[in-house]
Amino acid sequence: MKRYPGTLKTGSTIQQKAYDAVQKLNILHDLAGYTPLVCGTIPLGIQTEHSDLDVVLFVSERNFNRFQKEVTSLYGTMEEFTAEEKDVHGTSVVKANFLFAGFEFELFGQPVPSHRQRAFEHMVTEAAMLRMHPEIKEKVIELKIKGMKTEPAFASVLHLRGDPYEAVLKWGHEHGILPVKESMMDDYRL
Repeated sequence: MKRYPGTLKTGSTIQQKAYDAVQKLNILHDLAGYTPLVCGTIPLGIQTEHSDLDVVLFVSERNFNRFQKEVTSLYGTMEEFTAEEKDVHGTSVVKANFLFAGFEFELFGQPVPSHRQRAFEHMVTEAAMLRMHPEIKEKVIELKIKGMKTEPAFASVLHLRGDPYEAVLKWGHEHGILPVKESMMDDYRL
């Protein structure tokens, strides 16, 4: 059984277009050695007009240069392409952005297994929140349209306290959603 929060291939029109873009770009194949996982609001079906397609990748720090060169070689001619190494929450990452088939792609490579990266854990937890509380979906979307980020929107609607990014993860652990086991990763591939 697929556990992916939204079935991109057969989901909403925007999800199907996202699936087609991912397939045409061939990103899951081209970067397969980095265990790419698509995540974010589009798979959840809570996207807004400003949502992008996030792809998290497991890249060891010793391979950052190779990864950045590979990404630049593959996607460097794409509209609005940028790639940079930066520090996020005390961890070095390589982040690349570009436009393709009407979507902004954000590739996020860091020395953390893809299924343990915060973006993926947030998405898996938020998918569970939506399954357990389907009545919150429209309110979350409404808050996002008003400019609120995804995790603060979920935290607000579910009355979670503290830092919303940590509160969402805490909820995932408390409800047995996290950690995602590596043996279950096939359930989360497109």
